[in-house]
Amino acid sequence: MAVGDIKQFGALYVDGVEFGPMGYCSSSNAGTVVEYRDAKKDSSKRKFIEISLDGKKAYIDSNFTFKYATNRCMYNNNEKVCTIENEKYTMRLLSESEWKSIPLNIITQIEWEYGENEYLHTLTSSFENGEGVWLFYQKRNNLWVRILWGNTEAGGATSTNGAIYALVPVNNPPSISGSDLDLGNKTSSFSITYSVSDADAGQELTVKEKLNGSIIRTLKNPTQNSTLTFTITDELFVSLSMNTTNTIEIEVTDGSATTYRRYTFVKTNSAPFITYTGQADLGELTTKPSITYSVKDNEGDAITVTEKLNGEVINQFSATTNTNYTVGITDTFWLTCGSNTNTVEIIASDALGGSSSKTITFSRKITKLQIVMKNAIETDAKATKILVSPQWTTTGGVGKVEVCNNGFDSNPTWEDATTMVVLNRPYLFTNSSKTASKWGIKIRITVTKNQGYDGEVAIYGFGGAFE
Repeated sequence: MAVGDIKQFGALYVDGVEFGPMGYCSSSNAGTVVEYRDAKKDSSKRKFIEISLDGKKAYIDSNFTFKYATNRCMYNNNEKVCTIENEKYTMRLLSESEWKSIPLNIITQIEWEYGENEYLHTLTSSFENGEGVWLFYQKRNNLWVRILWGNTEAGGATSTNGAIYALVPVNNPPSISGSDLDLGNKTSSFSITYSVSDADAGQELTVKEKLNGSIIRTLKNPTQNSTLTFTITDELFVSLSMNTTNTIEIEVTDGSATTYRRYTFVKTNSAPFITYTGQADLGELTTKPSITYSVKDNEGDAITVTEKLNGEVINQFSATTNTNYTVGITDTFWLTCGSNTNTVEIIASDALGGSSSKTITFSRKITKLQIVMKNAIETDAKATKILVSPQWTTTGGVGKVEVCNNGFDSNPTWEDATTMVVLNRPYLFTNSSKTASKWGIKIRITVTKNQGYDGEVAIYGFGGAFE
């Protein structure tokens, strides 16, 4: 619906009696009860015109509620809350300024005429000299002309005095899950979770998260009934004073009503602070990352650092304040990293239970597979030829087989035997020297993906012989 549209709903009740769409025509006293409720029959339903009051939707009755009514009766029934079709509305008289704000195309839809040269004078909710102000519309040259006068003036209380009420939807305040809590003593950064909702459909909510009165984050129209997380970060926690009460305040408003949720806590220890200036997400890597950081404890407490890779502890040690450290990802741990998200977590803890952490993520782009014999096979003399039969999948990539006969040397002489391996023929060694005390065979097999190939390459194993 839009401003000016007709909505037919509800019925008029006077002292519990249902009346039709034309309203109640009788004298009244101050105790007469007037209200809108569900219609018992369709023929009794009222026609309301949608209007805008201060930018909010409301509905004005297109017909008089009742006439020959006393001033006091109409006021006594003003601002009454009615329930129609499970929705709550405030039934009220409009003010003079509100009447003046209604467009003429809506005014013309109201039944002002009661007979020849007879028009309704409707009471507004404003007073002049202690008396209600009557609003009079009269048609002149087919245009409605608005005339205002007080009850004390001549003609102000004619036989056609009455009331036209408007129905204003009752706004339900938004809600926040949980209850106000004292979170007790805190020694490090932490988070709280909550959700917001509003019983009124179509309401746009604004959430403000505050710490000690300062706005930390503002959320525009978050998903209702979904979990929201507010985190007191390491940076925020470090900035707080020791042994003083701090207040977290969650504020949510629908533009008309505001609801609050408050949590209190006391900082009793400052957790160690981790300084890391790199990116939180390192993206796709082809080589293991170098992650450098330092730690600090404001109270000078001893610090223990734990480094984890994908949840597994890879290093733990006592750290020195303001000393740079690099996460110890060995080649062995690097090989365990897959192409999905990998997580490095740095945890710094002090002796009083304070703890803080940093999380860095990355994915591994695997473009090359390589296996190398860990130990050389000792030979009685220099090997002169070797036959290697790899079991591999090289479609979409390039396979390479390297061999050496001085595998015990600190820098073996690797020779490319790929061509002969592909022909399934023995390779003849060219090397005739060594630095170690003995000769030995070693094999190294590599498969490198072609650029742009996303399929699978693999090395399953190998066999062979040598002479």
